[in-house]
Amino acid sequence: MSSDAWLALLITLAAMATLAWGRFPTHVVLLVALAALVVLDVVPVGRALSGFANSGVATIAVLFVVVAGVRHAGVLDWLGPQLMGKTGSAQRGRLRVILPTAGASAFMNNTPVVALLIPVVSDWCQRHRISPSALLMPLSFAAILGGTCTLIGTSTNLVIDGMMADDGHPRFGLFTPALIGVPVTLAALVVMLISARWLLPQRQPALDSSNDPRQFTVELRVDADSAVSGKTIAEAGLRHLSEVYLVGIMGSEDDEQRLVRPSDLLHPGDRLIFAGSRDGVAEVASRKGLSLAVDNHLRKDGTHHRALVEVVVAHHSPLVGCSINQAAFRTHYHAAVVAVARHGHRIEGGIGDHVLAAGDILLLEALPVFHEHFAHAPDFAMVSRPDVASVRNHARAPIALAILAAMVVLAATGILPILSAAILAAGVMLLTACCSPSQARIAIEGRLLLAIAAAFGLGAALGHTGAAAVMAGHLVSLAAADPWWTLVAIYVVTVLITELVTNNAAAIIMWPIVTGVAARLEVSVLPFAMAVMIAASASFLTPLGYQTNLMVSGPGGYRYTDFLRFGAPVALTVAVVTLGLIPWFFPFV
Repeated sequence: MSSDAWLALLITLAAMATLAWGRFPTHVVLLVALAALVVLDVVPVGRALSGFANSGVATIAVLFVVVAGVRHAGVLDWLGPQLMGKTGSAQRGRLRVILPTAGASAFMNNTPVVALLIPVVSDWCQRHRISPSALLMPLSFAAILGGTCTLIGTSTNLVIDGMMADDGHPRFGLFTPALIGVPVTLAALVVMLISARWLLPQRQPALDSSNDPRQFTVELRVDADSAVSGKTIAEAGLRHLSEVYLVGIMGSEDDEQRLVRPSDLLHPGDRLIFAGSRDGVAEVASRKGLSLAVDNHLRKDGTHHRALVEVVVAHHSPLVGCSINQAAFRTHYHAAVVAVARHGHRIEGGIGDHVLAAGDILLLEALPVFHEHFAHAPDFAMVSRPDVASVRNHARAPIALAILAAMVVLAATGILPILSAAILAAGVMLLTACCSPSQARIAIEGRLLLAIAAAFGLGAALGHTGAAAVMAGHLVSLAAADPWWTLVAIYVVTVLITELVTNNAAAIIMWPIVTGVAARLEVSVLPFAMAVMIAASASFLTPLGYQTNLMVSGPGGYRYTDFLRFGAPVALTVAVVTLGLIPWFFPFV
């Protein structure tokens, strides 16, 4: 390979490793990698910036507005509570939730679908004393699977379609992915229903919060006038607490946590670190004489008008890589961090210095309007609502549904291209007040669009320098020049990149390799494009590979091993059905 090819490959691998590390936002990592490629003259500026003019990226941006109209018109709030019914077992609940979720996700972004259904499912589980962990992971997987059934079901499909058009290949129709996506979805849903009772954790629901599997950590400071000042730990009544325990003490000038002894005296400014369930840390944080050690200024206004909100740090959040102190929650969100948990485990040390990563669960004390302002912001994936929730007017829900249906019909029949149909639908959503201009603006996930557009530059560099052609040659040799085994290799590599990085970046990085493979084998690129489409959405093995997995990991109390145990048979089913059907519907020649 040439020096430019090596540079392109090394920069791409460095970006992937940084993304897998999870300390920096995705769009920042990819933009820095793109800048390095341009500055080092590895790829021409025009090709590096091609993603910003790609029709697939434009369609994704416009569809955000369409989905905002559906969401703010109250369609999901209107339909959501009807799904679960008033009675039933865990198995019946799974059946009731996964089929409509897969259907809805085929036509709209799966993130708002899952965000709406998490509280609906959790409340139903509470009423019937069923563990939320029995339903929430199937909810996320159903949303992922539903997205594979249409061209607009997931941004990855639109990205692949846009790259195909840029390279002069025929575009997919709206329902072309359904040839593979529908059988894959049905087979995977059956596997989920059969295996759920054995493979999903059956932990106690959150109503029995002493069994809440999540370990939140809260850091409290002893006030100067606190009644506990001068008392021992035992005398202050801080031993044998319900659902929470004192794990460490840090003096006002100390940087290191020391072990707790019942005879230790408490002094003003001492920082006490507790760990336990959500209810437990909330109770101890409300005790007189103890204040939150992080952003505790909010307590000056009193907390009777405030509520607890549980959020998950999103993939593209600007909070990723920041410590809780640096994040300045009081300034940016007018909220205080009460506690933090990471994948069911207690964090060590004071929480102010805890560096946030995608998937971290934060318990915030915020105003009731917090949910309205940040429920759909890219910073967080909301997993709980405050006690006081606004009532949404559903009068425009039928209008929004009709607009969405009209968009699908116009695109499916070929009367309008998908981008044109989406632009028309977005405009009508605004004209009919299904969503306001400000709501539409907030709904457009700029960081995600930047990440996708920047990833195009990495893919362009791999193709332009010849690095992709070399990797394609190695893949073909590994598969003994057999198209089907090459298809298998491409599918597996795409799945691995998706689990480590993100689905869109995986698809874009794989695209120049796919075109190189098709050229070497002198076969159609369509079967390989379809394999990348499905594989880039087949994120079932970790909570970090897909946004909806992150969203359910908190309220479901899931750990990494839970995703691996339940997701492995689903991932295997998707792979077998996909690789078996693609040659039938998309022949190599």
